[in-house]
Amino acid sequence: MIKVQWILALLCLTGLTLAKDAGIMLHDALLRDLQNGVINRAEYVAYQLLGIRNSPELPPNYRAFNHRPTRMGTGLMLEASALLEQTSGREQQLLQSVLYRPDYLPLSKTSPSGLFKLHYTDIGANAAADTFITLAAEAFDYSYDLIVNQLHFSPPPKDDIDGPEYDVYVYNLGDYGMTTPDGSASTLEHPNGAVSYIHMDNTFTRTYTKGESGMLVTTAHEFLHMVQIGYRNFTTSEFDSRWLFEGCAVWMEDYAFDDINDYLQYLPSYFADMSRSFYTYNGLHEYGTGVFYMMLEQKYGPEVMRQIWEHFAREEVFDAVDNALRQYGSSFALELSEHMIWNYFTGQRANPQLYYAEGEKYPLVTTTAIDSVSSNFYISDNLNHMGAHFVEIKPQNFGELTIQPEIDSPAHWMYAVIQDAEYEAPLVSLSTGARSVLLPDVTPANSVHIVPVHVYLPKTNEHDAVEAYSFTVTLGDAGSVTAGIQSIAPNPFQPGIHSQGAQVSVRLTEKTDRLAFYVADENGRIVYSQKMGFESPQKGDFVMHWAGTTNEGRLVPSGIYLFYFDTAQPIRPGKIAVIR
Repeated sequence: MIKVQWILALLCLTGLTLAKDAGIMLHDALLRDLQNGVINRAEYVAYQLLGIRNSPELPPNYRAFNHRPTRMGTGLMLEASALLEQTSGREQQLLQSVLYRPDYLPLSKTSPSGLFKLHYTDIGANAAADTFITLAAEAFDYSYDLIVNQLHFSPPPKDDIDGPEYDVYVYNLGDYGMTTPDGSASTLEHPNGAVSYIHMDNTFTRTYTKGESGMLVTTAHEFLHMVQIGYRNFTTSEFDSRWLFEGCAVWMEDYAFDDINDYLQYLPSYFADMSRSFYTYNGLHEYGTGVFYMMLEQKYGPEVMRQIWEHFAREEVFDAVDNALRQYGSSFALELSEHMIWNYFTGQRANPQLYYAEGEKYPLVTTTAIDSVSSNFYISDNLNHMGAHFVEIKPQNFGELTIQPEIDSPAHWMYAVIQDAEYEAPLVSLSTGARSVLLPDVTPANSVHIVPVHVYLPKTNEHDAVEAYSFTVTLGDAGSVTAGIQSIAPNPFQPGIHSQGAQVSVRLTEKTDRLAFYVADENGRIVYSQKMGFESPQKGDFVMHWAGTTNEGRLVPSGIYLFYFDTAQPIRPGKIAVIR
C-alpha cells in the first residue's frame, strides 16, 4: 500500500512538472538548461535545429515543449558551422546531424530563370503543392532580380551540387526558412565568402504571416542570407555579427514586399527595451533592428545597404557599418542616435514625412516618467554599449530648462532632447555628451524627453560593457511670463492658399478646467466656436485651429475677425484678416 501511494505521489509530481513546463517554448527550455549546466553550447544549438527540423532525433525530454516558428534557423546554422570546427567526438557528430541537405525530397523544379532548383515531395507531412512550388520558384527569381540586378549586390557563389542552380529544400520545417553555409568560396573580392543552400517550410500554416505571403517574404529574407554568406561567412568575423545578418534580411523582406509587414511581430519587444545593446542577439531583438536599416534606406537610398556588406566583406562588423555611413557624411554613432529619435515618433506620434513611413503601425517606445519637475533634479543610470534610455520629464511651471550632462567619457555619448506639446510640432535637438542644452521656453503643457545614447562602438573583449551617465536638469525662473495670445499665423489668412488653416497659440498661467474658443465677425456675431475640456485643471500653451469656416462648414467672407477665449483666466481678444 505504501509503495502504491509513493508511485501515485511520484506520478502527481511528474504531472505537475509537465503541466508547469507545458507553456514553455523549446528555445526557453534549452536556454534554461544551458544556463544551469545541464547541456553544453553544442547541444543547445543542435537541439534547437533538431526541433526546427521536426527531427525524431531530438531527445525525448525536449519533445513535449512547444516550438514557436521564428527566423532563428539561419543564425543557428551559422553557429553550428562555427562550432563544428571547434568540437570532436559526440558533439561533432551531433552538429553534423543537423548540418545536412535533406535526402528525402525526390522531386525538383527549376525556376523560370534557371537559377534556382526547388527540391520537394508530394507525399506525407513534407508534401508541397505544385502551385506552391511554382509560386515559390517565381518568387525566388523575383528576389534575385531585385537584389542582384537592381540593387547590384554580388550574386552568391554556386556550389555545383546536383547541378549549377541555387538549391532550395522545401519540407515540413518548424520555421519560415533557414540558410546553411556549405563550404568556403573565397574570391579576391570576397575572401571570406561561402556557398550556401536554403531550407523553407512547405505550408506556412504556423507562422505569424501565413500562406503565400509568408512564403514571399521568406524568399527575399533567405536569398539575402545567401548573398550575405557569399560576402562573408559568419564564422570569419571576430565579433558575433548575426545581428547584422538578420536586421538587414528583415529590411530586405519589407523592401521587396512592402505590403506584407511580417516584421511588425518583432517590434513590441524591440520598442519595449531600448537599453539593450543594439547588437544583442537573442532570437528576437536582432529582428526588431530591421527598422534601423529601413531608416537608413529612407534617408540614403537602398544602395547604403549594399555598401555596408561591401565593407563587411573585409572589415570587422562595427567598422563596416561605420565606414559605409561615413561615405554619406555620417557615422554609426550618429545614425544610432538618430534612430532613437525616430523611435520616439511612432504610434500616435508618427510623422511619415520626417520619420518612419509606416511609423503609425509601430508601438510607442517605453519611457521612464518623472512628474512634478519644479526646480533642480538629477538623472543618473547605467547603459550597455549602443543602448538608450527614454526619460520623460513634465515641467510644472513656466521657464527655461537647462540640461547639463555630467559624464566621465563624453565622447562615448550623445543625447537627444525632444520637447513635445500636445498642440504644437515637437522640437528636436541632438547633442554630444559634452554639451549642455537650453530650452528657453518650457510650459506645463510640454513634455520633455531626454534620450541618452551610449554610442561607443565596442572593441575586442568589450562585449556587454556598461557605462554610467548623469544629467543635472534645472528649471529656471519664469520671469515675466504673461498670459494671453502668443501668436496668430498666418495673418492675413487666405483659406484657399493656406490649406493648414490658421493657428492661434494662447498661454494660460493659471490652471483651468475649460477652454472655449470663439471667432466673431466685425459685427460681433459668433461664426465659429470650439470647446476643450480637461480631465484635470491645466495650464500652459495651447493651439487652436481655424479653417476659415463657420460651424456649418461654409467659408467666411473676407474681412476682419476677432478671436475670443472663455476660460478661468481673462484673455484679451486677437484679430485676424481673412482674404478670399
